[in-house]
Amino acid sequence: MDQDLDRDRRVASVQIRGETFDLLPERCAYRRSTNTLLASDLHWGNPKCFSRTVSPSRRA
Repeated sequence: MDQDLDRDRRVASVQIRGETFDLLPERCAYRRSTNTLLASDLHWGNPKCFSRTVSPSRRA
């Protein structure tokens, strides 16, 4: 996957404490050593993100 990332799109790579992270234009980071995609601010609480068959859980 590393080669696909570098070849197919513009990716900024940074190293933090010896770990390489690719910063993707979709506003997420890919950690090469563990093949992990890190994402934040997904807005899963937004009702528009839920399908008709899934309802968000209510907090007590």
